[in-house]
Amino acid sequence: MATPLLITRGFWERLFVPFFSIALVSRFRIWRASRPRSRFYAGIGAFTLVRRSLYETAGTHGAIRGEAVDDLLLGRLVKRAGGRQKLVAGEGCLRVRWNVGLSGLLGGLEKNAYAGFGFNPYLTVAGCLGLLCLTLLPAAAPLRLLWAPGGPAWWAGMAGACVWGSFALLYRLAARGTQTGTLYFLTFPLGALLLCWAIARSALMYHLRGGIRWRGTVYRKGGI
Repeated sequence: MATPLLITRGFWERLFVPFFSIALVSRFRIWRASRPRSRFYAGIGAFTLVRRSLYETAGTHGAIRGEAVDDLLLGRLVKRAGGRQKLVAGEGCLRVRWNVGLSGLLGGLEKNAYAGFGFNPYLTVAGCLGLLCLTLLPAAAPLRLLWAPGGPAWWAGMAGACVWGSFALLYRLAARGTQTGTLYFLTFPLGALLLCWAIARSALMYHLRGGIRWRGTVYRKGGI
């Protein structure tokens, strides 16, 4: 598997794509997929190369028929079949513009976001609340340093400041693959809100339509 250079243009793409990339990598711990005995797996739709013998042993795409996130689940099949994965940086030879503009990004996640939670509404709500708690609360915590020079509030503010520093480092690492500057880490609270909205919108549209809409067609039971 090779990670592509994610082409981003305009403010909203450069705000959302790095945050989503960080959230996705953190959620599935993709960096651990290359470890031989690791239970973690990865799947990259832009470029994945699998030996035919392993592909057939894993069950081919027939084993994940009807799944929306087939690239990720193919990685899981490979691992469960005893195969190994190798993740390499392909930014120098592989480029993808994921979607165009904020509306395109939200629309692109409409098919996959809810599927990433197994179409489970309770898990989806828990995931969104957890994401907001891990981002918005620490983001606001440094404000306590302005009026609380000591005590628990001060320590909470310091912890929040460390979170800001951590996101600055993460955005610096993500900048290489997303054509964004490190200063976009200042927008991570807004990125969290947008991602939660995209997930909630994906779940809502799934239940309203009774399935996933993909390229003008609604597929029932989440299958495509």
